[in-house]
Amino acid sequence: MSKQRKETEVNIIVPKGRFNSDWFKCLKCGREVQMLVLGNHATCSECGGMMVRK
Repeated sequence: MSKQRKETEVNIIVPKGRFNSDWFKCLKCGREVQMLVLGNHATCSECGGMMVRK
């Protein structure tokens, strides 16, 4: 009995623009982390809250 392997294709869209590395602080839990983000806001990986550029 042979098993067939299914291959899936994943398309990733990268927005045009400049990504800026900077420090961000979560408004919900206070976590601070350096991230590479397009824009002034990010999502906290710890609690899911909004992070703002410091």
